[in-house]
Amino acid sequence: MIHTIKKILAAAGLVAAFALCSGAQAQPLKIRISWVAIPNNLPPLFMEKPEVMSRVGQSYIIDAIRFPGTPQSVAALASGDLDIALLTFSSFPLAIQNAKLEDLRIIGDEFIDGMPGNYSAEFLVLKDGPISKIEDLKGKTAAVNVRGGGTDMALRAITKKHGLEEKRDYTAVEVAFSNMKATLLEKKVDLVGLGVPAFSADPSLRAVVRPLFTQRDALGPTAQVISQLVSCRRRFAVASAWREYRCPELSYCRAARGCEAVPGSPGTRLS
Repeated sequence: MIHTIKKILAAAGLVAAFALCSGAQAQPLKIRISWVAIPNNLPPLFMEKPEVMSRVGQSYIIDAIRFPGTPQSVAALASGDLDIALLTFSSFPLAIQNAKLEDLRIIGDEFIDGMPGNYSAEFLVLKDGPISKIEDLKGKTAAVNVRGGGTDMALRAITKKHGLEEKRDYTAVEVAFSNMKATLLEKKVDLVGLGVPAFSADPSLRAVVRPLFTQRDALGPTAQVISQLVSCRRRFAVASAWREYRCPELSYCRAARGCEAVPGSPGTRLS
């Protein structure tokens, strides 16, 4: 996780360093980074532990902006209201194909769901409920945090494998992760897709639920990536050429040189 923090801060440092070199910003640059849930996403933790951020308050400040899901970050990137977005495996291609952000690039991965021996988002049902297999979801209601997000894609994928389609065979509704426990216990929905370990590990919840399947069961390991527009990155690359002569602040950004690796493929660079 510390390595991931360094990747994000290195990218943030690039934004700040370019502004310092160009002289365009007299005040610390505000770098806007999205997040959805804690502890899955790191930006809010930066605010609690500012000592992990080099030169924060001097070169830059971090503005951690919460979104209900990663698809909403795509719109903010497109409108220029966000500098760095945390996108799921499902939101990243939508940003390119639908929002036409063809200069979007991955600058790091935040976490990978479903690696062997590690946590994967759980789809939970009540132990005393009527659902014992995926086919039993027919006619039922499932909760996901947001349409187009990772848990939504996992639900659609695994139900399709079992002959079910959303709207035709079952209903999917949006419920915030923090409200899923109450929604399930009150039997307003029949299944919840919980992608936050802190919520799914709640002892009072575990006592009455069981997992029907996981995101790994549906899709295998999947990544949440840290993304930035390459148009900005190109400007930073130009600024880096002046590092030793014109802008000592850029020494902070040296660690970012290799941070464009494709998640799961060490050493592979995006072009």
